[in-house]
Amino acid sequence: MLARANEIEPMAPWRRRFALGLTRQDLETVAATYAAGFIATITFIA
Repeated sequence: MLARANEIEPMAPWRRRFALGLTRQDLETVAATYAAGFIATITFIA
């Protein structure tokens, strides 16, 4: 039974893409860019 579950799991649509067609890599890139910009802004203000 576990072998069959491993075959089906990678085909699940939510495993490939999140809402709006964004992948996990896209979300990680946005988060990293936001954090870097936030840190740079706070550094220059302080």
